Amino acid sequence: MKNLKFSNWTNDRGFRIPSAALKLAGIGTREQLDFLVAKDVLVTLKHQMTALEMSNAIYALNKLTNKLLTELTDCCGSCNECVGEDEQNNLCPYGQIFEDQYRLDPILKEAAGIPKDAKIMAEVDKEAHQVIFSEADYAASLSDVPQSILDALGDIDMRLCVLGQHLKKGDIIHG
Repeated sequence: MKNLKFSNWTNDRGFRIPSAALKLAGIGTREQLDFLVAKDVLVTLKHQMTALEMSNAIYALNKLTNKLLTELTDCCGSCNECVGEDEQNNLCPYGQIFEDQYRLDPILKEAAGIPKDAKIMAEVDKEAHQVIFSEADYAASLSDVPQSILDALGDIDMRLCVLGQHLKKGDIIHG
């Protein structure tokens, strides 16, 4: 069966699953559903499933995972594209993306007026021999992506440096 996408809006009362979507999923009236909730995703499954229904769910989730990976990879490109970008060292800047991992003592953050949960970035002034720490002007970076996902994306040779740029800018890359 071809995967179909339904879009809907949430409101203060939740959201409504279109009856057509339930019918296409083979979910009957008054059937108990489980909602598996994680950051930025909500998955609905039948409360009770046969082995075939579970296999179909795994297949659908796997197809969705592959679709999302393809979108992300298409957006970021592969490391093969990095060759020659850094003429001097021929290195991917990925190793230099984690500047927000600097940790400042909470007392220093408070004294500087930086919120305790804020990301920190560092700026180097070579002439003055100084490193200036400040609140980052972005909300997300590669350090927010689970390490297992970074490892998997690295394994498929995705340009993590570009992903880092999209994260920092808050770019919408799906939908």
